[in-house]
Amino acid sequence: MGWEIRGADGRKIMLKLMGALFLIAGCAGFGWCACMEMDGRIGQLHTLVRAFAMLEREVGGSMATLPEGMERVGRKLEGSLGTCFQRIGSIVRAGQEDFSGATFEETWQKEILDYLKDTCLKKKDRQMLLSFPDYTGFLDGQMQLLNLKQFGREMECAEEKAVQEAENRKKAVLSLSVTCGFLAVVVLL
Repeated sequence: MGWEIRGADGRKIMLKLMGALFLIAGCAGFGWCACMEMDGRIGQLHTLVRAFAMLEREVGGSMATLPEGMERVGRKLEGSLGTCFQRIGSIVRAGQEDFSGATFEETWQKEILDYLKDTCLKKKDRQMLLSFPDYTGFLDGQMQLLNLKQFGREMECAEEKAVQEAENRKKAVLSLSVTCGFLAVVVLL
């Protein structure tokens, strides 16, 4: 009863209070989106690690050529990465069969750039992925398999670093975004 404020003053206070809450929630939402982007990057790196492990098994276990392995792995993967792997494998195989000259490296660069347009991967992750053809092209099957394993290990290391980085940054990003929201409320009121 002593705290009741009626009339125009009550509405002004309620509007300011609601505005302050929306501002704080908006800043917290911005921090949450930044955290979700970190999680998205980790998920995409995990999918890439899985894809290259599958490719390693295809090339090593079933003795498939790299383009055949790419097609098989692409069929097993879901989403845009699976489609990308299938396209790379089929284009390179068609180029080998009719001698049209579609090399693995050229096809990889073109198709993987299309795939990378819709990812949360950082520049260093993208560069590593674009460098994959440097790990291929060996006539010796054992050498090619060793290089596929090496690339897979490098992808795993990138994923582990991303997980550690995200764990360290998430709490700070959320705390900072909420704090900025409170600071903005204080400044504006």
